[in-house]
Amino acid sequence: MLSAVSNNAVGSMMYAALGSLRWTAKRKEELIKAVYGGLISKEDALREHQISEEEFTYWLVCYDAGGRRRLNVTAMVRRRRPSQLGSGE
Repeated sequence: MLSAVSNNAVGSMMYAALGSLRWTAKRKEELIKAVYGGLISKEDALREHQISEEEFTYWLVCYDAGGRRRLNVTAMVRRRRPSQLGSGE
């Protein structure tokens, strides 16, 4: 499922994501590919992009289960149990 990622593509993604508050499915996928491809360590990715380990792990599970389409926020929310959403129910 993983395709090659060029340093230029990852570099442009990182600059865009650092200045952005919104993580699109495409940006999530690019960061996952960068980590999987060894272009950035998981620890550096989490720190530089201020992502929790739990959130990134959830992205990985979704991505491994179905690629970018599973990283869509709407699709991710539908799959989470109410206890994971913090709804208090």
